[in-house]
Amino acid sequence: MVLGGRAWLPNDAVRMEIPQLAENGAIVPITVESRLPDTRRILVFAEKNPDPLLAEFHFEPGADPWVTLRLKLNETGPVLAIVESGGQFHGAKTIVKVMLGGCG
Repeated sequence: MVLGGRAWLPNDAVRMEIPQLAENGAIVPITVESRLPDTRRILVFAEKNPDPLLAEFHFEPGADPWVTLRLKLNETGPVLAIVESGGQFHGAKTIVKVMLGGCG
C-alpha cells in the first residue's frame, strides 16, 4: 500500500491487537499502539471493505499514540495499522477471518 506516494514498512514498534477469528464482523475490537518517536497519525484499513480506510487519528507532540475501537469488517482479509512517524510510514498487518460479515 502506498500513502502519499510513499510505501509503508513493517515495524515491530507498531503494535496491533486484533482477533484472528471474528465471529461477528460487525464488532471486531482492535487496539493500536505506536512506540515510534514523533508519531503524528494512526490509520486503520480493512482491504476487503467497500471503504478501506476505517479510522484516522491525529496526535499532537507529546501525546501517547494509542487507540482502541471496534471495527466493522465485510469479509475475511487483511487489516492494517499504519503509523506516520518522522515523515515515514510504518505498520502492522494481520489477516482476520470473518465468520459473519458486518458491512452488508
